[in-house]
Amino acid sequence: MLVSAFRIKDVLPAYADSTVDVYGLLTGVSFASACSGYHDVTAAEVGVLNLDKQFRNFERAFVKMEERFGLPRATATVGNSLFIISAGSSDMIDNYYLLPTTRAKYSLPAYHDMMLNNLDTLVKKLYKAGAKYLAIIGLPPLGCLPMDTTVFSQSSLSPSAASQKNANLTGDLLRRECKAKHNKDATEYNAKLQVRVRRLMVAMPKLKAVYMDIFNPMMEMIDKPNQFGFKSTLEGCCGSGSVELGHFAM
Repeated sequence: MLVSAFRIKDVLPAYADSTVDVYGLLTGVSFASACSGYHDVTAAEVGVLNLDKQFRNFERAFVKMEERFGLPRATATVGNSLFIISAGSSDMIDNYYLLPTTRAKYSLPAYHDMMLNNLDTLVKKLYKAGAKYLAIIGLPPLGCLPMDTTVFSQSSLSPSAASQKNANLTGDLLRRECKAKHNKDATEYNAKLQVRVRRLMVAMPKLKAVYMDIFNPMMEMIDKPNQFGFKSTLEGCCGSGSVELGHFAM
């Protein structure tokens, strides 16, 4: 949406897209790997690229630009680019909430701190490579995501967890319910993230970083779906199934 709004190009392609040439790198690509996260275990669980491997692809892209256009232009491209970092949902839903081994190793505050420390490491590497402009997206309302409302339904929770109040923000008693505890976990992480972003800019004076709030806009849509043209906000839009996800094999 951003590259289209700024009329840079219609869509932001993946770095791994075979149709992307070195000229395409100048106007931006995505190094992201779906369902990855700040914790290596998150990526390993589903066989996708962890942060280190994503950053290595960025380094490869830089080398390609340097070889074709020279170091000054490659450096300027990185320095004038906006880097958007969005991670954490899979770390929580697919990892911390689902894996007993992760919960045995980390308390929730310690797990949040580990995620933020790994974010720190990534930002420092990007900064050292010449990046100056970063947008870091916080966690969405985890407890209202279709996978969370399905996997962690009332029937799947322990008696103590099930007894906690889970706010059904839509007012429709037949809908899946948002998990209030998981939403609280997200707000606690986001508060820490905002502090961390400010600290990063103090530590790296040339860095311009912003925290992007996705939690509150999404909650407004979930709370008042009709105002945004939605009928259903707690179910997957495509492919329903055991965890409200659609998988396609080719």
